[in-house]
Amino acid sequence: MKPFTKELLAYSLSALLGCLGGVITIVMIWLLHTGTTWVWEDIFHNNVDDPSRTPFVFITFLIAALAAGYFAKKYTKPLIGMDEVIVQVIEKGKIRWQNTGRALVNGFLSIASGASLGPEAPSAFVSVSTSSFIAEKTKQPIKTAKIMNISSVSGMLGALLSSPFLAPVLIAASVKNISNNMRMLITYSTIASAFGVGTFFGLFHTVAIIDLGLPEYPGADVEALAQALIIGFLAAVFLGIIFKLTEPVLTTIVKPLKEKPFALALTGGAVSATIAFLMPLTMFSGQYTIPALLEKSTEFGIVLLCIIAAAKLFSTFLLLRSCFFGGPIFPMIFVGATLGTIITHIIPIPLTLAVAASIAGLLTVAMRQPLSAALLTIGILGVNVTSVVAIAAAGAYLLLTLLPQQATIRPEGK
Repeated sequence: MKPFTKELLAYSLSALLGCLGGVITIVMIWLLHTGTTWVWEDIFHNNVDDPSRTPFVFITFLIAALAAGYFAKKYTKPLIGMDEVIVQVIEKGKIRWQNTGRALVNGFLSIASGASLGPEAPSAFVSVSTSSFIAEKTKQPIKTAKIMNISSVSGMLGALLSSPFLAPVLIAASVKNISNNMRMLITYSTIASAFGVGTFFGLFHTVAIIDLGLPEYPGADVEALAQALIIGFLAAVFLGIIFKLTEPVLTTIVKPLKEKPFALALTGGAVSATIAFLMPLTMFSGQYTIPALLEKSTEFGIVLLCIIAAAKLFSTFLLLRSCFFGGPIFPMIFVGATLGTIITHIIPIPLTLAVAASIAGLLTVAMRQPLSAALLTIGILGVNVTSVVAIAAAGAYLLLTLLPQQATIRPEGK
């Protein structure tokens, strides 16, 4: 086969799998959102955008915990999150597609329960499981399987976050040495991500938008950039402090129950359900409750907002270590919005500036990848905050090297 023909086939394959990843992600987000809305609004008559205190949270968390404990007991290895999916595809060319049903059920019940977890982990897992299944059943060589699976997760990220560049950056940051073959995978990832974005746009005539209810940002000046640098650093400090304070508590809860998955899931679910009952805005992934948070921020005051942010982080940390399945990115967005709101209560700066800088700072530390964090934040808030986000990520990076490697949030914890 001529080199041109090979390249054309690889291009076509990456575009096709990018579209497939986009479609799977759209279906996953619809399924998770519909399930959550059905449970909370249709059954329990509680608004998912502005939840009120309800004892039903203990029921939903119990059901999710029982399922999580069952799967953890039946299977020896935990489900892997989005970052580990990318690493396994790069290193092995595939993931275990046989765990797709487990990921679907565990992810659905975890997120629909009201847990503080995002949809990116289940979406990434199901997308790559599908392409891994296709590659295995059609007996593709490892090089082709890698292209297929990288393209699938890239299309998923393109559809979910409307950025054709985030997946290639995540892939580049996940490998130690960039070889010529890896450069080609990054190229195919870019193609697939673009087709993932295009798939969403073709179906809905718009790109995926997360409306946080923020006013439009007119642009930054020198003073705003200086403020963003400081806010990004402070957001990183906040996450570092919360991590340091909660790590002993998490270890006390999780370590004795590590070999008892049912007890671990039930304990983690009970603690997180109590947090959700006391502070309903800590429920769900977080992006849809931000407008309600902003509306009530003056009523809450600085102290309560700090408690909500810390509780949201703790709940997410605990759930990720208690056999629940979901991602940390969207809860981080909520915490970033909360921190930004707190800052505007202290000093008179634009809300969008404070929120954008806080989200970028938090994601930089959580992901340990400043460029990925910046692109993700820009994908959420728009290109108007590009300069603010970039310098906030740089501010957070000042602290990043001082934090332990465990500060990276993974489903299995340390």
